Amino acid sequence: MTTTSHELQGEWRDRSAVPDHVIWGPGSHERLRSLLEEMGCRRALLLTSGSLKRRTPWVDRIAEALGNLLVAVRSDSREFTPDWLCFDTARQAREVRPDVIVTAGGGSVADWGKAVAFILAQGLETVEELDDYVASPDNQRLAALPRAPIPQVAIATTLSASEATWSVTINRPERKFKDHVRHPDLVPKAVILDAAIASSTPAAVWCATGLKAMEHVVEKLYTVDRNPVVDNMCLHAGELLYRHLPRCKDNPEDLEAFTQCQVALVGVGFHGRGVHKGLSQVIGWQLGAYGVSHGHTSCVILPHVMEFNRSISLSAQAALGRALGGDGATDEELADSAHAAVASLVRDLELPSRLRDVGIPREDLPEIARKVIVSPNIIYNPKPVTDPEEVLRVLEKAW
Repeated sequence: MTTTSHELQGEWRDRSAVPDHVIWGPGSHERLRSLLEEMGCRRALLLTSGSLKRRTPWVDRIAEALGNLLVAVRSDSREFTPDWLCFDTARQAREVRPDVIVTAGGGSVADWGKAVAFILAQGLETVEELDDYVASPDNQRLAALPRAPIPQVAIATTLSASEATWSVTINRPERKFKDHVRHPDLVPKAVILDAAIASSTPAAVWCATGLKAMEHVVEKLYTVDRNPVVDNMCLHAGELLYRHLPRCKDNPEDLEAFTQCQVALVGVGFHGRGVHKGLSQVIGWQLGAYGVSHGHTSCVILPHVMEFNRSISLSAQAALGRALGGDGATDEELADSAHAAVASLVRDLELPSRLRDVGIPREDLPEIARKVIVSPNIIYNPKPVTDPEEVLRVLEKAW
């Protein structure tokens, strides 16, 4: 058995880009007001999803917890965080003058809050002005922000981990392209992971974003900037997700299972910062611009990207196979176990597994492939990807 993967010397250097404060456990949303008071905040703008407001009592309970700190509520979020929504919200924010943004929802809602904070800090007025700030393979992040953004507190309802990143994903519907704005000051100051709120998320959505969390596990294990500290967090997180996601699907009242999945997210999604994901994430970004739901992108793409990267990441995939219960005698057998475990998790959670199942026409694949190779994180894939034909072959297998 030979699964050694790292040299004995290394370095992990990254400006602190994780939330200052993470609170988890059923009922943790009740800490919200005291948290804001501790931060010195007095005027809160609450951004949330229409579905959370319509289907559950949680938006009203969060508003009640905020009390007289609440200056405005918007519950008109849109999937994939369209640019027009961010600028419209920023215009309203200038009128009510919040000193903190509270978001309650999934990844799109968290990105909505980050985008509004960025637009306000930069003083942007038009969508076109974003073009001067977006990331690319050659320019990963902004050098500086002239003013510090107002803080954000994120109440997470999914496992997307957008709440823990300083990358703001903004969809450009007119271009069918997802742009990213990046700076460490854009990471939310605090995150609340309340399993009681999360358990109200539809099972299909929760489980799909659970596959997004598993994508974090897999791609951080074999990214070009991986390190053994994050490896250990990833392997433990992968085991927790693999064991507890099916429990969440079978029983929405199993708050222990929801909490365990959220704890996994803290490890790999929050404290695995500075270690980047590659091809599966990047393909997912651009599929989102074509309307594929968050999380479904990982369901249909991750197993195929694992196969694409297998030759250069065998030991990492073998380590994952062992963590997920594989008992192979060789790295090849354990890597097979990892691939089979991820694919079976998609099936067991009754999630889509083909691009055709999520509404992507085959004729769109070449254009998607061209967009993938100019997306920022493509440089972190362990197997260099510069030719859209390589991406197209992965997409064809997934179709």
